[in-house]
Amino acid sequence: DHRIRRWARAHPWRVALVPAAALLVSDFLMRQILTSEGFFSSFWDGLGRAALVAGAVGLIGAMSGARRRA
Repeated sequence: DHRIRRWARAHPWRVALVPAAALLVSDFLMRQILTSEGFFSSFWDGLGRAALVAGAVGLIGAMSGARRRA
């Protein structure tokens, strides 16, 4: 329990990849099922959104970890 939290605090960018990957997969699948977008268009749009999520979560995790160390 505490080891997982310490690892997450030490590696915020790796932790950020989990929600980003989940968003990429779900966004891509929903666009393929619900819209008439092409394969690559759906993938690139999802990749852009996933990058934003990874950046936000990673930045928040990095700032939170830096604040706790200070």
